[in-house]
Amino acid sequence: MCVAVFLSYRDILTHDLVWDDTYEIYQNPWIRSTDFIPDILFSNSLAWNLSSAPPNYAPMKLLVRLIQYSLFETRAWGYHLTNLLFHLFSSVLVFLIAEVLFRNIYRAPGIMYPFASSLLFALHPVNTEAVNWASCLSELGMALFCLLAVYLYIRNDDVKIGTLIMTGVIYFCAILFKVTALFCLPLFFVYDFAVRRNIEDAASRSSSFAKRMFVRHIPLIVAAIGYLILWSYALGGLAPKRGKTALDMGGVLLNGIPLLTRYIRLLFWPVDLNALYVFHPVSSFSSEGFLASLPLALLFVSGAAIAARKDRAAAFALSVIALPLIPCLYLPAVGYSYYVFAERYLYLPSAGFAILAAAVAGKRVIENVPGKLTPTLLAAVLAGLLVVCSVLTRERSGVWKNDFTLWSDVVQKSPDSAIAHNNLGNAYERRGDVSSAIREYEAAVTINAGYVDAQNSLLELQRRGLKFRSDNALSR
Repeated sequence: MCVAVFLSYRDILTHDLVWDDTYEIYQNPWIRSTDFIPDILFSNSLAWNLSSAPPNYAPMKLLVRLIQYSLFETRAWGYHLTNLLFHLFSSVLVFLIAEVLFRNIYRAPGIMYPFASSLLFALHPVNTEAVNWASCLSELGMALFCLLAVYLYIRNDDVKIGTLIMTGVIYFCAILFKVTALFCLPLFFVYDFAVRRNIEDAASRSSSFAKRMFVRHIPLIVAAIGYLILWSYALGGLAPKRGKTALDMGGVLLNGIPLLTRYIRLLFWPVDLNALYVFHPVSSFSSEGFLASLPLALLFVSGAAIAARKDRAAAFALSVIALPLIPCLYLPAVGYSYYVFAERYLYLPSAGFAILAAAVAGKRVIENVPGKLTPTLLAAVLAGLLVVCSVLTRERSGVWKNDFTLWSDVVQKSPDSAIAHNNLGNAYERRGDVSSAIREYEAAVTINAGYVDAQNSLLELQRRGLKFRSDNALSR
């Protein structure tokens, strides 16, 4: 699995920093000196540059950035190496979690089914954005520490106080990477009441079971409360400011279903991946976009309901998929912008998808295939999975090589994105292709007449062009 990851992402160490990476790393004074640690711990995590920054409290990302900058300064390969190592460690944790689940639920010891889970997660093409984009460190860190907390929790069959405290500390670190981890707290409850209670003896199903589970959850609850206290102190209150959205609450709820189905589709069919999706909201229940998304949403919900009753491993995996996506469906939380829908939000859910796929396929194999054929069949499936996913991942990873390759791809797939045209114009300008840069800036302004960045860039190039023509006239 480790070899497959490095083969698929081996070119990442030669990639440039792209998009917001240079802005976040090169221009961030907080990551250049330990003197800013108090600001990192007790301030809005975006306050280093924005006086009226949107609510964001993710100090762990900035602390890791502080370490990275001390080691690598502005060398891009160091930041990419960090992302790659985080992804590799998360893949190992998916293997370990799946091993515990399959051994306890299906009574299927061995590494074949856990290996299938970890391989699918490690090479799933939808994760290329999170791995290649250095700015996704918060997503990777949250997933890594969430998975580590889950693994320590599910393998701690007895109430060992030391392990429980360590689990709470690790979960606290996950939330400090990204607030989305708060929504993963029910994962531990799901495991206890959908999995653990069914694999323990009948005596454990009494009131003593509930008491022991309550003790197990205390460190996790304390971690969540501790984060909320720090959030409140750093941001001046618990209630975050609402993001900019033209939709009322009914519209927000209405668009949650199309968003959910888009995420599900990418998990099952990761093609036409795009770094920047343009979000076109649906306006009514009779809208074509809503009606087209409804069948897949109903299929997912009904499948989850069936799995919850009949397959405990699948039920847990579905929770890993659904819970981190909840805040991503609430538009005021993500902001009504190009961040409404993004592949990086699927990083942790893809771990649940990988376990779900292995659980469903594995159970069918265990129940219906003769024992002697099981290793051969699974080996053939894994070989095909390795080849297909590795090729797709490597191809998609190459798009993130630099700003020019990235934004050329985005403009092709999202031609109605003003931001994509503006950023491609910047890339052309850095390459010295002024005429192409002007063309992209004009396209951005045509799409969004109020786009100030594109207007300023266009005016600056036009001014420089007049100056160049004037200088040439004088020389003649």
